[in-house]
Amino acid sequence: MFYGYLTRQKLHRLSPSDADVARQEFTAFSNTAISYIQKWFDFSEENWLFLLQPLSLTSGNISFDDMEKITKRLHLVGGLNLSIAKLYEERVTANSLLECFTTVSREKEKWQSRGTAERWMQVLQAADIPNI
Repeated sequence: MFYGYLTRQKLHRLSPSDADVARQEFTAFSNTAISYIQKWFDFSEENWLFLLQPLSLTSGNISFDDMEKITKRLHLVGGLNLSIAKLYEERVTANSLLECFTTVSREKEKWQSRGTAERWMQVLQAADIPNI
């Protein structure tokens, strides 16, 4: 198991037997946490959260195929009175904004430092795109 620099320093200050006990406890805790996450979270591509990955805006482009898959999987078209044609038009608008945010040098640095929520706020504030 990997231990960070500070943890290794502290382990070296302990007696060898205490350091072994600490390592065993760290390993047991880590294994328990991993088992819990694997038991209760679905990491497969079938999980609906997997479909949302493209919405992180890290690529600087929103694919219409991805948007269509998300709307179908989450049943958004019938339930929200969402128009696929309008969604397509808004995606084109959003992609032109994303191109500016990710290629203009002074904007690019700001864009890369932002999280997903901040990126979406910037896009949604820059254009009237209610279907997205």
